[in-house]
Amino acid sequence: MSQPDEKDAQPAKKSRTDRRVKIGFLIVFLVAAAAVYYSQIRGPELPGTWGDDLPAALAEAAAATPPKKVVVFIDSFPASFQGQEMIKGTLRKRRSVKDLAPFVKVHLRLDKDAAWAKKYGVTKAPTTLVLSADGGKFHKQEGRIGEIDFLKFLKAELKPVGTDP
Repeated sequence: MSQPDEKDAQPAKKSRTDRRVKIGFLIVFLVAAAAVYYSQIRGPELPGTWGDDLPAALAEAAAATPPKKVVVFIDSFPASFQGQEMIKGTLRKRRSVKDLAPFVKVHLRLDKDAAWAKKYGVTKAPTTLVLSADGGKFHKQEGRIGEIDFLKFLKAELKPVGTDP
């Protein structure tokens, strides 16, 4: 039996192209994993047009003739399980989309230090508010609202700020 040559004993050198391909695949994998992770913590999308600026929504509602009411859906980031369930099981339903048509819609992330959170007593996510165009009257529901109860919620009487509806 012959002894192996020194050339055969050394590991084969990897080409630069081989290394670049592997690094490329690793980068693609990491970007895809980050995109999937972010989409899951962000939660499902709300149907239709939902703004993210409460003062602008109130101004838009007040400028309408007759003045419109504002629906505010407040969730956390990352999206809470109840918030995701409310979006999927209530807000995305055809009936709810139809019921929300006459309202100005706003989607906010919970910030307990925000002036609007203090004004309306929002401390939990999800919370849904219906506000008058001037922001002086409101109705609040904490937690998930089912599809059947959602229409009743939208039609509930608004109470002045400073009272706990």
